Parts: sequence; structure tokens; C-alpha cells
Amino acid sequence: VLDIDTSVGDGAQLGHASALHPGEAVPAGKRYHGNPARETVSEFDRLETVDVPAYRRWLHSGVLLGGAIGFGTAGVVVTVTALAFIFEDAATSGMGTIGGALATALAGSLALFAIWLVAGLAVHLGSAHVLRRFLDAERCYPMYGAHHLAAQALSLLAFSQRFQTVFGDSSFAVDYFRWLGVNQPDMRQTGSNFGCTTIMQSPGDVEIGAGTMISDGLMVFNMELGHGSFRVVPVTLGRRSFVGNTVFYPAQGRTGDNCLLATKVAVPIDGPARENVGLLGSPAFEIPREVANRQRFDPLAETPAAQAQLAEKDRFNLRTIGCHLVADWLLVLAFLLVGATGGVLYPVIGWAAVALGFALLPVVVFLHGIASEWFGHVGIRIKPAACTIHERYYWWIERHWKFSETFLNYAFPGTPFRPMVMRLLGLKVGRKVFDDGSSIPEKQLVEIGDGATINAQVIIQGHSLEDGLYKADRIRIGARATLAPCSFVHYGAEMEPGSVLDADSFMMKGARSTAGTRWRGNPARLG
Repeated sequence: VLDIDTSVGDGAQLGHASALHPGEAVPAGKRYHGNPARETVSEFDRLETVDVPAYRRWLHSGVLLGGAIGFGTAGVVVTVTALAFIFEDAATSGMGTIGGALATALAGSLALFAIWLVAGLAVHLGSAHVLRRFLDAERCYPMYGAHHLAAQALSLLAFSQRFQTVFGDSSFAVDYFRWLGVNQPDMRQTGSNFGCTTIMQSPGDVEIGAGTMISDGLMVFNMELGHGSFRVVPVTLGRRSFVGNTVFYPAQGRTGDNCLLATKVAVPIDGPARENVGLLGSPAFEIPREVANRQRFDPLAETPAAQAQLAEKDRFNLRTIGCHLVADWLLVLAFLLVGATGGVLYPVIGWAAVALGFALLPVVVFLHGIASEWFGHVGIRIKPAACTIHERYYWWIERHWKFSETFLNYAFPGTPFRPMVMRLLGLKVGRKVFDDGSSIPEKQLVEIGDGATINAQVIIQGHSLEDGLYKADRIRIGARATLAPCSFVHYGAEMEPGSVLDADSFMMKGARSTAGTRWRGNPARLG
């Protein structure tokens, strides 16, 4: 993260999970990493410079632009054609009745949703395997060529937030990532091996050891880019490890078995592979591997009682997935019902029916997002708690996470509408708050005071999941407090009025920033 009034000199390097704050600079030819950034001997640019002709850059850009226009146009044409078909069918059949419109929309939505499930999943999974065949691991390719296009398409198509939300936070995520090509030898099922957001540039070159658990936000960057060249690099996450939230795992990552990678940690890229330790911060330092009260529960236990508990969790998660798919289908149904109703009204009010239909579509999306958020609260009260992943309360929490992942969580950033929407979703937010697009999974545990400023890509997370132990607590952001871009506030933290958390900084669980102070770093300290 580069804040304002910063600079990176010619030939300089700034490592992953690093930040430059106002007034800081990386001198020419130097290597820096960490938050706050400091000089290092680590080598982040391992590829040789390749001189790529200008025509390749132009041709490559033209292909990408043409593809974007083509796919975008195709999407619009398919959507408009489907709505027009429903519109026309409703106008000419069913004797122009609302009942006929409903029947038309019902049949059309079921067909479209089934096509989306089957075809979408086939394209998503198939592209991960087909495109990978065009790339040899560890081979250096010039950029802006056919191999580079294949690599970019692989990185794009191998990630689907929609399907990860469907399969994530359940036992079925293990099978899903296996279908993507991720190597999982002797994977021990816990029921929560993966979260709902895991990015892998080349899934077929990732291996995950038995018993490893991964929280949301893991990004495996196993395509190294250089000056004019790139290559795909195999990456292995060791056995019996735990990966916290928002962890960037680079191609050069040096971790082995039984590691705890804490939230926002800068994974080491040189030296011996770290094993049997915890890693925290940027630059990373070692912490004890065991988490508090871990003796209460072993998520890898293979006793008959644990297996029966896992089977019950699977059944609950399967019902959650079913409910989630029904909610998605209802949105498709609502869209087509608007089109069909417009067809019924067209003979009566003419083109006003078309205008009314297009005006209603964003309203439908808005109401669906609010309904999804609140459906995720049915049967559960979000509160400070501590339990294991095999207790029923946690299963309800997983259901809440699935249904809260809607468009509205990211709508209207940087506008006065953002706090209004977040209030409707359950967040307690004061007056004149500026929110440029934060992520707040547990809105009922967060309180934001008047005049607070929340910048882009801020995460305010009221929970943690450590080796099968779920913990949650309240977070308070005081009046006129400021959270700079990409900062992270963990559960139980409190920012008093007027305090500041600098860019990319990590305020750990239970921390408290006193009024008017500035906190900086990963983990954050009084600046």
C-alpha cells in the first residue's frame, strides 16, 4: 500500500504485505518490506528482464480489449433477449393475466438458473484444467503473448466468488477445490477447511497438506511477474497448519508443517522453511503455535463421536446451501417476473411498462440484498461468543456469512447512501460517517460513531477462527476516528474518538487506541 506523499525509486523493490506511509520512500536500488517499511536483503524480483517488442504490447492489449467488449456485449444481448422473450411471451399468452406472467417467469427462471448452475460450474472448473495445460511449471515465458493470455484467463476464470460462497464454510469446499485441481493429499475433513474467499492464480499448482484450515481472504500468488516475463510456480501449504484472514502467500513462500499464519502476516520468502511455529506481523516474527484453550477441542480428531458430529454438521451445511441457492433463484425469478408483468401491462400503458420494468430492477436487487442479510439472522442472535466449529451455534454463524455476502455489502461506496444502507443491514452507525467501501461481516457487533472516516478496503471483523475455535466480540469505532485504506480492526478492539489507524495497519484483538492518538504498523502500535 502506497499512501500519499510516498515514492519508490528506480530499480527499488517493496515486498508483499508492506506499506509506505506519508513522507516515506524506498531509495533507488534498495529493497524494503514491512509495515512500517524497513530495508531488507530479501529478493522480491527473481526473474530476468526480457525486452518485449512494442507491437506485442499493442496486440496483447487489443485482444484483451476486444475480449472484454465481446463478453460484455454478449452478456447484455443474452440478458435483454431473455427479458424480451419473457416480455413478449407474457404479452401474447396467458390471456394477458398476472397469473400467466407468473407461470412464464417461473418456468423461465427455473430453466435459466439450471443453465447457470450447470454451464457456469462447467466453464469455471473446465477452464482451470484446460488453460493450465498451456503452461509449464517453473518455465519462464515472455509477457504479452499467447501464454500470457492463457495465464491471465486462468487467473480470472479459476476464481468464482459465487461458487465459493455456495461451497465454502462446509465440508463440500474440499471437493470443490479438488475439482479445481488443487492437490490435497490425505486431506482430513474438519467441515470448515476453507472459507468463502480463496484466490489462487493457478489452482493446479497448489498443494494443501492434510488437516490444514484456511480462513477467508487467502490469496496465493503463484505466478511470478518480472520485467517482461512471468512463470507459474508450485506452492505448498504444509500439513496441520492454520491460515488467518487476508493472507497474501507469494510464490517464494517459505512455510512448512504445523504453522499458524496470523491475519495479514507477511509470509517469509527466504531462509529455512518455518515449521511448528506461529507467524505474525510484517515483517513476520515468531509466536507460539498453540492457541489459547486449544486443548478443549481437536478439530482433527477421528473418534466416532467427532465423525458423527461432522456428519450432522454436513447435513446442516447442506440445508444452508439449499437455502442459499433458492435465494439466488428467487432473484432470477423476480427479474423475469418484472419483465413478464411489463409484457402484461404493455397493451394497456405502452412503453411506460418498459420504463417501469427497468426502474423496478434495481429496487428488486436492493430488497433482495436486505432480505438475504436478515434471513441469515433467522434462528441466531449475533453476540460475543466462544465455541468450536462443531457446535451448532457456529453452524448458524456460517449460514449468516453466506447470506450476508450480497451486492449491498459493497454498494454506494464513498456516498451518503452508504451509511443508510448499512443501517438497514443492522450496523449501528452515527451521523455524517464517510465509508468508502468497508467489509463488516458481523454488523450487529460493530458500532461506528459520528463523523468517523472509513477508507477503501477497510476490514472491521468481529470474529476470529483459530484452529477450530470461533471467538467473537464487539468493536467500537469512536466519533471522528479514521481508518486509513486497507487497515484491519479485529474483534474486541476499540478506537476512541479522534484516533487514527494508518494505512494497511492491523489493530489486533482487544487493542484500544486512546483518544487523539495515531496507530501504525502490523501489528499496530502507538505512533
